[in-house]
Amino acid sequence: MDNRFGTDLDGALRMQNGRVDVGAYEWDWRPSFSAALDGVGLTVTNVTPFVTYATNAAYKAGSAVYLDGAAARTNQQAAVEMATRWAIPFGHTVTFGFQVTGNGTLALYEGATTIGTATSADGAKKLKYPAAQNPAGFRFVYTPGTGDTGGALLDGFEGTGGLLILVR
Repeated sequence: MDNRFGTDLDGALRMQNGRVDVGAYEWDWRPSFSAALDGVGLTVTNVTPFVTYATNAAYKAGSAVYLDGAAARTNQQAAVEMATRWAIPFGHTVTFGFQVTGNGTLALYEGATTIGTATSADGAKKLKYPAAQNPAGFRFVYTPGTGDTGGALLDGFEGTGGLLILVR
């Protein structure tokens, strides 16, 4: 993880939600990020600088998470990344809603396995994926393109389906 902005007294990155707080301790934005993604049982566990929380009536529940490729490129950061842990029942499928607004690439991972990629040519997308683990560890990595002025928007995550076993 890029640490050019330093850490606070607890060791948390100084740059969070696109800015540095004033004071000895940074505000922990991860709960806001988790809520903005809308996935029940989802926890944001790690973010790099330039992951921001955004509000807009057009987003599901009025908020989303933005991986800001333009800010990363301007600050010579190779990628913007967010990691999550999602406690989902066995057999459930997760659905990720996302859209690339820049000229870079968004990659989605479960652990080290790539489960999808997207560029701006794909428009708004939903990816349904049967999680292999519980809890499932997902990562979202936006790599800015040359001269990138956008990023990737993550919104409307859902867990659906599942396996029902009746024993009599």
